[in-house]
Formats: sequence, C-alpha cells, structure tokens
Amino acid sequence: MARISRKQVRLITAIVLFIGMVIVLLAPYTTGIPLHEWLGFLILIPWFIHMIVDWKWIVSTTRTFFKKGTGRSKFNYVLDWLLFFLLTVMIVSGVLISEAALPTIGIHIDVDPFWFVMHTIASRFFMMLLGVHMAMHLIWIFLALKRSSAGMVDQELNSEPTISRKRGSFSHHAIRPILIIGLAAGMIAIVVLPLGLTDWAQEIRPAGIEASEEARARPMGIETTLIDLYWGGIIMGIPALITLSVLGLFRLFKLMRK
Repeated sequence: MARISRKQVRLITAIVLFIGMVIVLLAPYTTGIPLHEWLGFLILIPWFIHMIVDWKWIVSTTRTFFKKGTGRSKFNYVLDWLLFFLLTVMIVSGVLISEAALPTIGIHIDVDPFWFVMHTIASRFFMMLLGVHMAMHLIWIFLALKRSSAGMVDQELNSEPTISRKRGSFSHHAIRPILIIGLAAGMIAIVVLPLGLTDWAQEIRPAGIEASEEARARPMGIETTLIDLYWGGIIMGIPALITLSVLGLFRLFKLMRK
C-alpha cells in the first residue's frame, strides 16, 4: 500500500504553489488574460491540498493560540490566515473582472473597475507576504530539498503520520477541512463584496478605469515578462530579506544569552 508523508506533500504543494503563483502573476502580459484567469482557478487545488495537510496544525494552533505556543508558530499562523484572506480577495475580485473564464462558460458580467484596483492591491500585498512566508520556511525547504532521501529531514518526514491512498482515506482527511475553508472564504467574500457599494469605491473607480486601460495597452513579450519578474522579485524579495534578517538577529540573541 503506497503511503506518502505529510511533509513530502507539504513540500511538493509549496513548490507548486510558489511556481504557480509566479506564473499567474505574470500570465496577463506573457501568455494573455485567459491563461491568467484559468490558472488563477487551478491554483486553488494545490492551495487546498496544502491547507488540508496542515489541518491538524491549524486546528491545534487555533485552540491554543492564547494559551501556549512559540511566538514563531503564532506569527506563522496569523501570516497564513492573512495570505488566505488576500487570496480570497484576489479570487473574488478576479471573478468580478473576468474577461475570459466566465464568458467561456456562458456567464457575462459588467466589469467594475473598482474590483480591478482591489485585485491589484490584494495581489501586491499577497506577493509581499508570500516573500515573508517563504523566508520563514526557507531553512526547512532547503534541507528538505537537499536531504529528501536521507539524513535528518528524511527521519523527520518518516516520523510524521502518512496519508494512505486506500479507499475512504480522502474523505476522512479532506471533506471537513474543505467545507470549513470554503465557509471561511464565503464569509470573507460576504464582508468584502459590499465595499463595491461604498463612497470609497466610487472615488477610486476613475483610477481603476485608467489602470485597466494602461494594463491592456502593455505589450506582450519577453521584455514585459522580464520587467514583471524584476519588480515581482523586488516586491517579494525585500520582505523576505527583512524577515531573514530579523530571524538572524533573534538567533544571534539566543546564542548570546547562552
């Protein structure tokens, strides 16, 4: 019977998510809006798997957040929920400005430029926090990639519960998390959607129209892709470097106290 470690699944989905998010963020100006929109929906699959694999940790940390746990664990917990919130806003706003995916399945809506602005803002903050998230887990990712078949990381992987592929396993491990995650996303959507009816939304709609026109006017090609990669690296890289610096300082203080 084939078994796969939870940490192995976590590592694979983390890599797929990171690569997928980079492609999604670049797709509008490299391969076009349709791929960007469809990949935006498909990226939810590894995201759900990633959260399902971490579900026991999420539940445990939720129950004990104000009682026990390390500062780092609590920080990761809050960070993960912020990423989830921003991803939900990105999906909701992406649906409301869809130019390809929804029309393909026969759904046509009037695009509100306000949601174009919200989509852009949410994606930028998501990229920043994704850089922090990657920095917080960089050492584990590096060790897992370097020693995935032997040594310390392999022992760590084998010490964790495994996910069996036998019948009934998926429903046991996934249905409840999927329902709760879906409910949480729905609640976020309910809170966010009324923003489109506010005076603030009315004020920034002209900026949204101008920004969307500028985005459509950008040429597709290698030059645009390289520019987006550069700025994407800046947006994710600076928060990542700051996070690594702070972690290094904490480690230095711990060594000095010993």
